[in-house]
Amino acid sequence: MGVALFATILSMGALSHNAQAQTVTVGAQIGGVGGISDESAIASGVNININSLGWASFYADLTIAPFTAGTFMAIAPAFAFYPVDVEGFLFGGLVGVGFYNVPNDKSNFGFNYGIIGDFGISKKLSVGMTARQHLLTGGQKDSVWNVMLSLGYKFDGGGDW
Repeated sequence: MGVALFATILSMGALSHNAQAQTVTVGAQIGGVGGISDESAIASGVNININSLGWASFYADLTIAPFTAGTFMAIAPAFAFYPVDVEGFLFGGLVGVGFYNVPNDKSNFGFNYGIIGDFGISKKLSVGMTARQHLLTGGQKDSVWNVMLSLGYKFDGGGDW
């Protein structure tokens, strides 16, 4: 599972046509997860966003949420598209695949889709938001949702790391 995520990150880096314009944002996130055992829980995690095109990026996150029945964990990489770009505010959609460990269920593979927003509050800091639906396969649960807010630090290409 980790090897697949790493390979996907490397392939997105290889698609970069201009390394000078590449921005990598690493963040911490907090929010909520629901749809498991008819309850919701506060979730936390980390994320990475590799944006080398401006209008599209590779986004991946690790989300962990404690439920009464056990701990939910998701590794959910996705491609994000930003049709709205207004003075530092990016807004768009994302779609991808994911790997899920659901309490009282076996680990699942699934698909995710949703909305994403990002606002640069300074040259190096950004505030982001995602709201996603995760469609699970191979288990008893068929879908899970999450809404996450994040604070990220931007690393710009071209030696400005």
